[in-house]
Amino acid sequence: MRESAESHKVIHASEPKPGGHAPAALNHSQGKGQKRQRLIASLRGYFLAPVIATLGECGIADRMLQGPFSIADFETLADTRILSVLFRYLQSVGLLVPAGESSYALTEDGFTLLSRNGAYSLLVSYADYFDKLPELLAGAPVTPSVNRSRNVRGSGHLHGKKFFPAALECLQSNAPAAIIDIGCGDGAFLECICARWPSLTPFGLDLSETAVEIARRRVARQTGREPLIIAANGSDVSSWSVYVPPAIRDSDRLVISLWFVGHEFSAGSIEVMVRFFEDLYRSFSTARILLGEINKIAPADLADNRDTSIMPEYLLFHELSGQGVLAWTDWQHIMRLIPYDLERECRFDDVASASGAAIPASFLWLLRPSQKPIS
Repeated sequence: MRESAESHKVIHASEPKPGGHAPAALNHSQGKGQKRQRLIASLRGYFLAPVIATLGECGIADRMLQGPFSIADFETLADTRILSVLFRYLQSVGLLVPAGESSYALTEDGFTLLSRNGAYSLLVSYADYFDKLPELLAGAPVTPSVNRSRNVRGSGHLHGKKFFPAALECLQSNAPAAIIDIGCGDGAFLECICARWPSLTPFGLDLSETAVEIARRRVARQTGREPLIIAANGSDVSSWSVYVPPAIRDSDRLVISLWFVGHEFSAGSIEVMVRFFEDLYRSFSTARILLGEINKIAPADLADNRDTSIMPEYLLFHELSGQGVLAWTDWQHIMRLIPYDLERECRFDDVASASGAAIPASFLWLLRPSQKPIS
């Protein structure tokens, strides 16, 4: 024991030795180990993200999250050999452990990652942009595309865990009687809010025909009736508002929700977003607005928070695909110009800035109509 203790003391000695070489060698070794860890983590993400996304999209993750499982639980798959390979990989990276003969269980890290599989689907939905990066850099005439089914599923899954509960809590004191969901995606929020208030009348729209069909089926299962959900460009209020039934348009408890779609048509312009909110007000002057958005954060601030924020990756694929994410200060300015007042605010994943202020990576605003003049 004495020899072991002395050895431990020598390895971790903080006092300088003659010549000062030991601490320098130790620091170099530690630094090299940390660099290797960062390298492995960055390389592993390339493989791990599509694996977790696929397990979620195929419904496999749902079973894994319920408790111990085996290959036999997934016999309906065409090729369970591939699943065996994936399970061995997940065990190798510490997300699974054996749980008896031919069975597995998720580790704590495994449960955390698999339960957030929608976030992985959202990220890998932009894979085509990265596959075509060489051609894009060379100016080749290529047009990368977003995997719409992955994007819609990933967005709905992620938002449902993180943002929808906060939204329902914001609306609790004055429950809506009708909802217009702009950019409704797969109908996840419409399903969620109709489950909370079954008498509510829903209306949804999305640019994607695929998303519209999924949303119709999803909301119909929840409500037992066919919902009115149309394919339309959410930014063009005058074009889709004519399809809103009078019972919804004239409701004194109408809520209009926008989940992370403003940056898709804003072109990074404050003026574009102000005009959009003014158009909403002209068509639905008594409606409250439920807005969810992400913020553009300075690279230097993100670098200081790189180990605790996924925003560098989110902003990367948004910028590559030409989406106009606005800064937090831009949104503050917009708030001063639009004919709405802030009723409730929820901030998510604050990032510390160099100025000392905390910038939310994303936020939720509940807005109510005000008396501000509009142009």
